[in-house]
Amino acid sequence: MLHKPEELIDTPSRQAGVPLETEERYRRDGALFIRELGTNLELSPTTFCTGIALYHRFYLTHSHKSHNRWNIAAACLFIGAKAEEQPKKLKDVVPLFAQLKANRLKQQLPPLDAIAYRTHRDKLLSHERYLLQEMQFDMIVDHPFPLLIKYAKKVLPAKPEIAKPVVQEAWAYLCDSYMTALCLLHPPEAIAAAMLSRAASKHNCPIHYQSSSDQAAVTSMPWWCHFDVKADEAVLTGIGDELQRFYDALEKESKKGKAHASPGATASPNPQSPKVAKTQKTARPNGSSTK
Repeated sequence: MLHKPEELIDTPSRQAGVPLETEERYRRDGALFIRELGTNLELSPTTFCTGIALYHRFYLTHSHKSHNRWNIAAACLFIGAKAEEQPKKLKDVVPLFAQLKANRLKQQLPPLDAIAYRTHRDKLLSHERYLLQEMQFDMIVDHPFPLLIKYAKKVLPAKPEIAKPVVQEAWAYLCDSYMTALCLLHPPEAIAAAMLSRAASKHNCPIHYQSSSDQAAVTSMPWWCHFDVKADEAVLTGIGDELQRFYDALEKESKKGKAHASPGATASPNPQSPKVAKTQKTARPNGSSTK
């Protein structure tokens, strides 16, 4: 289900007095936390992106002031791993969750004895139950990754040395797009097309829809119109601009010493956003404070 931009402006967090810039930072925090936890658990990008999408969905209807983002993030990944058939055992998840959360809070994690382990385990499980109930067990997330491959095969040059770097860059952009709320606003077809165009523009790679019929029509239409992409150039450019805002914000936080290094696919921020390449209610679980 897609949402309107104004829904991201009038969220429960905003109504609770959280400034827009702060809420956006909380979204980045949670998404980066999920990606780092997922990477350490050796989960696929699709799996931790499912967890991130669930995280964004949750905070569209719930306030950051009432729900600890680290607990919610860990529970979203735990659920996402099950939804993508990559479940992880609690004994593997809990110690990593506890350590990464302590790192974010700049705290020294005491030895994880049996009592501490059970505390973190129960917190994770209670948040999992709460999330499932609040989201009515809707864990389905449609991702743009397979669409990227489909589009690339039809529009990029056949030479691997030209096409491969573009696809790799676009894939990284797609992963990074989940650090924003783009997955709430746009269908995966539009996001895949926008990131492929962005990557092709950065690499100065020609991009043409390859067809053996009706060549005159092919050359007069934007390449993405040959696929089921219901978006114009302005929309695709806006998607790329939103990704650039994430890179700019991350760079700003890094300079202030607030950004958390996280393994993953984060692409190098580009000072100039490339243009689109044309042809050519349940009870809250315990431990839901914001700290």
